[in-house]
Amino acid sequence: MAAPSNPDGAATGVLAEAEDKYKAEDYQGAAVIFHAVASGKTPGDKSRAQFWLGKSLYKLQYYAVSLAVFSEIVTAGPSHPYHKLTLPWLASLSRELPEGAGVLEKVGTYKATELEDSAFDEVRDELYYLLGRFNYQKGDLGQAIALLGQVPDNSDYYIPAQFFLGVAETREFHGPQAVEAFKNVLRKNISLKELWAKDKKKRKKEAKAKAKLAKKNKKKQLAGEVEELSFEEEMQRYEERANLALGYIFYQVGKYDTALKYYDKFRSSRPTGSTRSSRRRGRSSAWSRSSRSRRTSTTSARSGTSTRSTRRSSTTTCTPSRSSSRRSRTTSTAATSPRSCRSRSSTASTRRPATTSRTCSPRRPRTSRCSTSA
Repeated sequence: MAAPSNPDGAATGVLAEAEDKYKAEDYQGAAVIFHAVASGKTPGDKSRAQFWLGKSLYKLQYYAVSLAVFSEIVTAGPSHPYHKLTLPWLASLSRELPEGAGVLEKVGTYKATELEDSAFDEVRDELYYLLGRFNYQKGDLGQAIALLGQVPDNSDYYIPAQFFLGVAETREFHGPQAVEAFKNVLRKNISLKELWAKDKKKRKKEAKAKAKLAKKNKKKQLAGEVEELSFEEEMQRYEERANLALGYIFYQVGKYDTALKYYDKFRSSRPTGSTRSSRRRGRSSAWSRSSRSRRTSTTSARSGTSTRSTRRSSTTTCTPSRSSSRRSRTTSTAATSPRSCRSRSSTASTRRPATTSRTCSPRRPRTSRCSTSA
């Protein structure tokens, strides 16, 4: 029987060699050894190998596979010796994987009291936010408000935490608390912009480097993938949403002037989006114009009365109208109908008496035989 795993103890056997490879940044070589031990092919501490395998896969940027390995540890529960140490790695995976990957659900299996452990000092703010988001999605708004409110204002997660706090307070009909949370989003964004303005040169260099990287990654981007936003762009989105939410709240309580002020801020804060939408409208209108022209040409082709053929043709075969409704048609209706009879003379567009109605049969021989029913 294998000895119980000790996370604080030193690795032995092949695991010591694998951990040395990991520390030397040879993550692929380490992952091969860790997988052999975790799968039972090589004797050793399976629990330790499983945890380090998840870490190695994360470093290799195989995030989905890394999540699958850590998910097995989460499913095992607190009885797994590395259950607690897995939580910070779940927080790291939440930054790399989309929400649909299920990282929040894995974080949600932990209790809020477990976050007070000293092992989570570096990621505690992020864990408060993630666990708060999970409780919000689950519908436990009270617990979500309690957790989101604990994210400090010097954290990178303060703005998103305050936004979701405002939404949760709104759903609980706590108007003043919701307004305060949304205003915190706007205040923090103002202070961040002032800070960014001081480091313009440094941020320009970072922006250029990011733009190059984004251009390179765009070529590799698969269809359906979402382009990653920068931190500034993401915070700008939260500011826009906070303005929109404040406008809605003040509209609901009848303070229309204040609501309009925040709606105007929302509109003025997103010029790129409006330009993009106008371009989309331009493309859609161009498409509709071309589709209308295609439909018109198709209809003309089916009816056999295109403009060119009408101008060239000098004879049209007509038959008397049979229905009483057709007899009562006005001249304008007869002139615009694609099947209306046209005269041989050059004065084909001349109006005829309102009581006159002609119906055409275009597939008959070209010998003209028009009859008029008064």
